[in-house]
Amino acid sequence: IFEKTNVVPDETEMLAELEKCIDIKNMNSKSVLGLDIYQYSSYGEFEQMLIPFLFKTILTTTIDLCIDNHPFIFQKYNREKIEKSFISTGDGGFLIFDTPLHSLLFACNYAITLRIYNAFHFYPRLRKIIGGISTRYAITYDHVYSYNDNHYGRAIINNARILSRDSLNRCLID
Repeated sequence: IFEKTNVVPDETEMLAELEKCIDIKNMNSKSVLGLDIYQYSSYGEFEQMLIPFLFKTILTTTIDLCIDNHPFIFQKYNREKIEKSFISTGDGGFLIFDTPLHSLLFACNYAITLRIYNAFHFYPRLRKIIGGISTRYAITYDHVYSYNDNHYGRAIINNARILSRDSLNRCLID
């Protein structure tokens, strides 16, 4: 609403209602595992089109490994919960877990699957076509919140910053 003079509104009532709804003081922290295909842009266009399929397949296999081989640690997780927590970036993505231990163990299982792929024991013909893959990893722990089936928060932002600054393919933990 436009009036002749600008009036700065009193926000205290709205702020109090928003603070009741959001309750930022009691927000839980989450662990975020960032996975990034190292030097994705250096692959040919055809290979770049195949990498999302490969990444999704490795991710699915990793989820199965975690649930089947570490049922005590991943007892509160199932395939759907992990897949729902995944935020795709095209050449990788972010996974949201309750603790850094979950992120670290998932990263280890992902690295195992990736090594099997690189050794021509997992989709060997696809490995021949795409070539070897290397991944950068980052683990952060901070606030994460959801809105409209999307995830936001400092843990994701910090993770993305760590991955973007890293020029090597390694695992960095904040």
